[in-house]
Amino acid sequence: MRIFQFLGDGVLTLIAAGAAFFSWHALDIHAAPGLTLPLQLLTFAALAAGLGVWLKSRRLAWSVVGLTLAAHLGWFLALQPSGDRDWATPLAHSTTGTINGDIADLRDIRAFTWSDPDTAEEAWTQASYDLSKIERVDLLTSVWDDPDIAHIIVSFHFAGRDPLAWSIEVRREAHEAFSIRGGFLRQFELALIAAPESDLIDLRVDARGETVRRFPTTLTPEQGAQLFRAYVELGNDLVAAPRFYNTVTANCTTVAWSIAHVLTDDDLPLDRRLLMSGRLPEYLEAQGVLPGDIPMAERMKTALITPQSQ
Repeated sequence: MRIFQFLGDGVLTLIAAGAAFFSWHALDIHAAPGLTLPLQLLTFAALAAGLGVWLKSRRLAWSVVGLTLAAHLGWFLALQPSGDRDWATPLAHSTTGTINGDIADLRDIRAFTWSDPDTAEEAWTQASYDLSKIERVDLLTSVWDDPDIAHIIVSFHFAGRDPLAWSIEVRREAHEAFSIRGGFLRQFELALIAAPESDLIDLRVDARGETVRRFPTTLTPEQGAQLFRAYVELGNDLVAAPRFYNTVTANCTTVAWSIAHVLTDDDLPLDRRLLMSGRLPEYLEAQGVLPGDIPMAERMKTALITPQSQ
C-alpha cells in the first residue's frame, strides 16, 4: 500500500509541476497587462496549497491541484484565433481567391521588394492565373539554422509568365517576434501568402541569408492545378475561420501535407520527416515525387539557390 501512496504522491507532484510550468508561460503570453504576475502567483499559491495538504488529505490535494489545472486548461482552450489584429506588415493580408473553370482570380498577392530582412517596398496586388497553363510544381526548402528544420514553399510555374509561390506563414502581430514557446501556446495565427518568387525567395536568400533549395517535382500539370485549387481553398478558409499556428501540428509543413491529400485517394503516410522538415525532400523521394534515381546528396547540391543564380 505504501508503495502505491508513494507513487501517487510522485505523480501528483509531477502534475503540479507541469501545471505550474504551463500556466506560468500561458499567462505570460495571454494575460492582460498588469494581471500577469498576480495571476501567476495566485496559481502557484493554489498549487502549493494543494501539495501542502496532501499529508492530511490526499483526496483534497488531488482535488485542489486538479481543479487548478482544469481551470487553466479550460481558459487556455477557450482562447480563439482572430483575423483582426494589428498584424506585422508582411502579414497584413492573407491571400484569397475565386476559381471559375480554370481561371483563378487571386486577391492580396504579396509583391514586396526587400532591401533587408525588415525593410521592403510594399505592394499588394491581384491577378488571374490560368490553371491549364501550369507546367511544373517545385518544392523549396529554406533553412536558417538547424539543417533538419526548414520553411517550406511550393511554387507553380506557368507557361508564358513568372511563377507564383505559396507559403504558409506564422501570422505575427506588429509587436511580436516568433518564439517556439508562443508556437505551442496559441500566440500566433496562420496566414497563407501567395507571392512571386522575387518576393518569397529573394527575402530568404538575399535579405536573410538563408539556405534555400529548389526541388522540381514529378507532379503533372493536372495535379498541379488540383494543388493550386487546394491552396486557394485554404486561403479562403483561413480568412473565413482563422486558425492558430502550432509548432508541431499546424505549421508550414504539416498544413501543406494535409492539403496535399487532394492528389491521392490513399493516405499519405505520417513520418518523422514531416516534423524534421529539412528532410522533407527525402520524404518526397520515398513517395516518388522527386524525378530520377539520384543520390540525395547530389540532389541537395544541385538544388541550392545562390544569390547569383536567381
